[in-house]
Amino acid sequence: MLDQMRNNLNGTQRNNLELRKYDDIPSHSMIIVDPDTSSAFMQVEPYPPLTAQQYRRIFKISQREQGNIFEMYWNAYNSLWSHAKSIY
Repeated sequence: MLDQMRNNLNGTQRNNLELRKYDDIPSHSMIIVDPDTSSAFMQVEPYPPLTAQQYRRIFKISQREQGNIFEMYWNAYNSLWSHAKSIY
């Protein structure tokens, strides 16, 4: 499925896509947008054990408005990313 999605991207998009995996059980998901700009933000969804998806909350964290929290999650992301195995 990932290969099919990747093949539908144009060359520039494909070059901007980087996927990695790690062997731990995920505790949350993150989507990070423009992390090197002042308008950076991320969407974080924690996965509490035994909690159905409809009861989980999604948090939008802004670099500009919540800099300390953004930095904490950004550092956690970078740590996970550096230990993950490259797929693309």
